[in-house]
Amino acid sequence: MPEASAEGCAACRRMDMTPMGKSLNGRTGRDGRPPIWVALVTVATLLPAGHALAAKKPSLQVAADYNIRYAGIKIGSFQFDSKIAGRRYELNSNSRVKLLFGAFKWSSQSNTKGIVSRDPRPQSFDFVYYVKKKRKSASMKFKRGRVVALSNNPRVNYTSKHVPLRPEHLAGVMDPMTAIMRMTRVAGGNPCSQSAEIFDGKRRLRLKLSPKGRRQIAERNRSGQPRFGYVCRIRFTPIAGHKKSSQINSLARNRDIEIVLRPVPAAKIVVPYEINIPTGFGTVSIVARSINIDNGRKQRIALRH
Repeated sequence: MPEASAEGCAACRRMDMTPMGKSLNGRTGRDGRPPIWVALVTVATLLPAGHALAAKKPSLQVAADYNIRYAGIKIGSFQFDSKIAGRRYELNSNSRVKLLFGAFKWSSQSNTKGIVSRDPRPQSFDFVYYVKKKRKSASMKFKRGRVVALSNNPRVNYTSKHVPLRPEHLAGVMDPMTAIMRMTRVAGGNPCSQSAEIFDGKRRLRLKLSPKGRRQIAERNRSGQPRFGYVCRIRFTPIAGHKKSSQINSLARNRDIEIVLRPVPAAKIVVPYEINIPTGFGTVSIVARSINIDNGRKQRIALRH
């Protein structure tokens, strides 16, 4: 990426953003990011299928509530609200995690806004999280698939132990929530044969899904929708911005991470039902409790699991 102009730098300063120049390395305090499996909660969003987004004036709202379990024990929750109106979309999420009888507490809120076209194009991504009571945040602005402004508070401590993050790593990317939205845009068929390039505010990642089979889904109340889900294997490949020896490398070696995507033909969408992340001490599971869908045609669908 070329050097930012003086005007661009001034604009970045006014927004309290960091301009993207030749070097992205800084040596300020630790960023205090949560465990990578916790960050996965932020991509457990409900996502419209391709033909729903392709409509001239689509209208869709989805609200969902998930339980987070570790080795079978509930440790937290995740909620989000997804809205598409015309050519614009907005995704909001909230999560809470408590471990070791409250010794470790983590919570987050995120907001993504963008434009719906052939592919969803993010315009902004804001992520705020709290470790115990300490506030941390990441904020990004996008233009044509490129990160044009970035802010982390506290600033990321890139050192020689990190794989260098270069300007080219900020091109051709999406935020985590938009990337998953794009990957699950399928007008019928199996949604598991896709990939996406992600920048989460610190790291460049590649996320790839591959088919693994189908799974039956139990309902507390009948919804009239198919009671099965496509099981997709998830592969993470860290590209840049990560430590050469870190938990994300262990995640990349894990061949057993999976997501179950449930088709909802009445609303022309696909929704994540379950994510499973095996660890050395037990499996982290993110499982849907309730999903409420309003497709803008006075039709409401309630899924209860």
